[in-house]
Amino acid sequence: MIEGKTDINTNKKSILRKIFLQINKEYPNEETTEQVASFISFVRNSLIDLNDEEKSEKFVRNAEEQFDNPVEIYNMYLDIKKKNKYLDFDDMLWCDTLLVEKTSH
Repeated sequence: MIEGKTDINTNKKSILRKIFLQINKEYPNEETTEQVASFISFVRNSLIDLNDEEKSEKFVRNAEEQFDNPVEIYNMYLDIKKKNKYLDFDDMLWCDTLLVEKTSH
């Protein structure tokens, strides 16, 4: 679980800051880091497919008003989590949603 960790290299905010720096070539402040984390959580919890431009356009545009390259940051964050086998709270909520859907069919 990467949320709530105190290890500076593997907590969610540190990972998001590193991704933001790599993609946008600037270090995000605390407010921007929170905006990035909120965007990622909203997309995950709403089951929004960012690859579907028509359905995700509004959400991406709103995020772009707050920070640059939200889709790239989102995708890199998911890649890092997958590569390192990290879980965050959104994963637990998402798994719960899948279980409910699966058992209701």
